[in-house]
Formats: sequence, C-alpha cells, structure tokens
Amino acid sequence: MEAYFFKNHPQLRILKKIKNKKKKEKLLSDYVVDYYRKHNAIMKKRVKEIKERWNKVKYQFFNLANKLFQNHPWPKGKYIAYVTIWGIYPRDIKEKIFFIPYKDKKLALEVIAHEMLHFIFYDYLYSHYPKYKKKRYQKKIWKISESFNATIQNQREWIAIFHKRPEVYPALKKLTQKIKKIWREKKDIDYLLRKILPRK
Repeated sequence: MEAYFFKNHPQLRILKKIKNKKKKEKLLSDYVVDYYRKHNAIMKKRVKEIKERWNKVKYQFFNLANKLFQNHPWPKGKYIAYVTIWGIYPRDIKEKIFFIPYKDKKLALEVIAHEMLHFIFYDYLYSHYPKYKKKRYQKKIWKISESFNATIQNQREWIAIFHKRPEVYPALKKLTQKIKKIWREKKDIDYLLRKILPRK
C-alpha cells in the first residue's frame, strides 16, 4: 500500500521521518492543497475526457455485466467516481462512491469497470446468498470479489473493450487461478459461487 501512496509523490517520503503528528498532517495538507491548485485545470480536462471515453463503452460494459449476473437489477443509488492523486482506489459499496486515477485514461476506464463490477457482485451475492452479509465473511468475500474481477476483466471480450489487463493482487494469485479454473468449467455465476464460497 505504501508503494502506491508514494509512487507519484516521492517527495512525501519525508513524512516517514517526521514523528510529530500535527507537523506531519500540516505538511501533507499543504502538499495536497498546493497540488490541486497547480493541477486543477488539467484535472478538470481529464475528468471531461474520462467521461467521454466512458460514455463510448458503458453500454458494452452493462451488456457484459448484465449477462454475467443474469440481468440482476443494479442496486439503486447515485454512482459517483472521484478522481484521486494517490495510487489507490477505494470504494464504498453502500454509498456507491469510488475513486479513479486522473493521469492514465485507460486505467481510469478499467478502474470504473472494476468498481462497478464490485457493486453488482456484492448486491447479487447478498441477494442470493444473504448469510454472507455476516461480518465474519467480509474478508473472504473481499478476496473472492477481487479474484473474480481479475478473472472476468482478463477475458477476451473485456480486453477488447478496455484494452487493458488488470493487475492481480500478489496475495490473491492462488485464489484467482482457482476461480479461473472454475470459470473455464462453466461460465455461470451461481456455479462459481457455490464452488468458491466458504461452507462454514
């Protein structure tokens, strides 16, 4: 996680040496304010470009996603993407908000598709397998959802649209391979979930 944080902002590595919390917070706050002030125009331009690019592929995305989840209705809400200057892209499943990069337009589209898949995946899962809403399953479900996305977004028809292969979390490579194997057996979400969800 640290590597992603400092990747585009190496000058902030100094934060690791500062012990005083208030001083650290001020330095970070000043840096962020200054960064957004200097890059405001280009960020606005990129947001417009990303919107235009998404509008060109969104119907293809929804067709593929609807097929995957057997036309399960999309969870209600206002889906909002925020651009971020950091190299990590968190989301809030409940509030339907997520973060995308602004510098790499191809990556931005892949991240949008990735996060949108999470929204429908969780809603489908909790609607059809409600016991997995329990807190004790959260970590396992997160791992499954990430590995599922890596499997799906590496399919030929997805790459043809987004022209980018998503990265697989190193710690999830084994699970991703398992999910890929199951998906090759039968491209069916319920077949996959019954095979991969924890029994206890």
